[in-house]
Amino acid sequence: MKPIQKSGQTGAGYSQPTWSMRVVPAGLFLTCLVTPLLFLVFQCLHSPNIAFIYQNSRMPWIMYPAPIRIAIKSIDRVPVTSFSKEFNVAGNMPEDASLIFRAWGDTRLALNDRPVELSQARVGNWKKEISIPIASYLKQGKNKISAEIRNPMGPGLLSVLLEGLPAGSIVSDETWQSEISGLAPTRAILADDTRMHPKYLSKTLPYEIFCRHWKRLAGYFAFSVLLFWLGRFMMDNERSLRWLPLLGLLGIQAAWFVLFFKKFLHFPVEVGFDFEGHLNYIRYVFTHHKLPAPDAGWELHQPPFFYMASAWARSWLGEFFGSGNEDKALKAIPFLSGSGQTWMAFFLSRRVFEKEPVKIFLAVIMAGIIPVNIYMSAYASNEALHAFFASAMILSAAGFLTGKNASWPWILSFGFLAGLALLTKFTAIAVIAVSFFFLAAVLICLKKVPFWKTAAYLGAAASLMLLISGWFYWHNFKTYGRWLVVDWHHFWQDPGFHTIRYFSIFGQSLNHPYFAAGFRSFWDGVYATFWGDGLGDRYGYSQPALWNYDNMSIGYFLALPATVLFGAGALRAAMAVFGSKASPELRGNMSFLLSIIVCGIYSIVYFCLMAPFWSSPKAGYALYLTLPLSVLFASGFEAAGRMVPGRLRFLWQAVMAGWFGALIAVLYFSYV
Repeated sequence: MKPIQKSGQTGAGYSQPTWSMRVVPAGLFLTCLVTPLLFLVFQCLHSPNIAFIYQNSRMPWIMYPAPIRIAIKSIDRVPVTSFSKEFNVAGNMPEDASLIFRAWGDTRLALNDRPVELSQARVGNWKKEISIPIASYLKQGKNKISAEIRNPMGPGLLSVLLEGLPAGSIVSDETWQSEISGLAPTRAILADDTRMHPKYLSKTLPYEIFCRHWKRLAGYFAFSVLLFWLGRFMMDNERSLRWLPLLGLLGIQAAWFVLFFKKFLHFPVEVGFDFEGHLNYIRYVFTHHKLPAPDAGWELHQPPFFYMASAWARSWLGEFFGSGNEDKALKAIPFLSGSGQTWMAFFLSRRVFEKEPVKIFLAVIMAGIIPVNIYMSAYASNEALHAFFASAMILSAAGFLTGKNASWPWILSFGFLAGLALLTKFTAIAVIAVSFFFLAAVLICLKKVPFWKTAAYLGAAASLMLLISGWFYWHNFKTYGRWLVVDWHHFWQDPGFHTIRYFSIFGQSLNHPYFAAGFRSFWDGVYATFWGDGLGDRYGYSQPALWNYDNMSIGYFLALPATVLFGAGALRAAMAVFGSKASPELRGNMSFLLSIIVCGIYSIVYFCLMAPFWSSPKAGYALYLTLPLSVLFASGFEAAGRMVPGRLRFLWQAVMAGWFGALIAVLYFSYV
């Protein structure tokens, strides 16, 4: 087998990169990396609408250690959280004693049972410190400070510093007493958003299941190594290798259709996270032939295209499944959308990797076996269709960006797909914003297109996008005064707030991937929902269980190397963007795909900050990242295969093929 062409050699026919060809892609990526991050940091530190607290030893935040619950908590029932602390004042009465405090929620403060006056104008932003002179409230001997907090959108949180006391400062810590309506008084704890739900801790760890099934896994490994050796023997020249991507695509399509006809069609549509809201929306459109009021129920605020298309599919295809089974037609659109992602991966990887068929093959296979793409395609939800449109939009933008000449078909297809994506789900705005940013910069700075012609290209795309989707958002604004009417401001879930620790730790999803992971950290929640259906019916919502959870648990463990390869691919992409050897085409593609990935991750982070619930860190919210992540995996896998020198390289590549084959088998058999 001939060696794979290195990525630095792609883009034949291009001249040596100029200064602008090197700087512009790097600058675009850095802008997409840094600007949203600065926005998120600013919002976390200053916005009262973001339930984020910064813990420090000077003024720690404390909370009542209420039991962690999975249930929704309504804003109609707001408990009172009480905190109190006794302290002594001896000697001369301090004249400069002051109380500095912050509290999340409507607060009543008292010192020695005397209410401390809090002017509403002084309270303002709950994240800002308020300083109050308290010398007149103090007395010799025992004193007591108390606070009552009512917070309709989260737990009551308090941060206090008493300064100027003879015995030293007093801060809010674990020595304070706390109480909440209906629960016993107890010591307060430092505000912690990483406590896990004890009910959903796995009794059997994924590693233990892995060890229990080692013989079967060894069989998958050995069979995959055998296929690798046969492939090396049979495809030993470029002419035979060029068929490899197409064979991979056809194999993935066949596997997906087996999933559909063997499994997806045979379980009810009433499964999946938030299925009830999606089904109610579809059935309303099907019955009334109009859109529901966005504030009339769960998920009814969503843009309507998926629900209108699903109602149409049920109307036209329902009879094909027979009386009483019409709802099975609702599975067609999500399934075809997920299957279509593999086609998008095929076309995009061909554009990125050109004459590197092994990388194209790896990208297609990974797109086909990523679990979040599989299980989201089995549920009646707008995520899969939105991801398909967003992926096709990424492909169109990449075609326009890296083509030798600006092309009207690419830009018009981008505008058309952007409109459909926005009419399916609002979160398409992340991909659209990055794409327009790249289109404008590349046209002006790299392709040297005149300003008026650049405006014509972008204007045509924007006009087509607004023509398709603008009516829905204009109707919302005209009727309700908002472009997007969301329906989740009347409840909250644990933890209800976030800290930096929630976004900086990882690991529990390898032990407790089902439901519990989202309580622990952002990255655990994303990992658990990316490499498996971590919010599915593991605990018996369907009988019998919907998926094979032994295989799924093993998949979480086996997927660790694949996650590392994503990182290796991202590193190689960054080297192409910032290095000097990559072709202009490869440099532009990698800059664009990396920017899509980081902005997609930022969008999930922002949602978790806006809705700081255990169920918010879901990989499915950025399902369109299947496409660029598959490209990065192919790049990382190929690089890892060449890291061992000399004669051991073939053996090392056989080991990698064995692992990858075992991963494919485990992930696929989790859902079949």
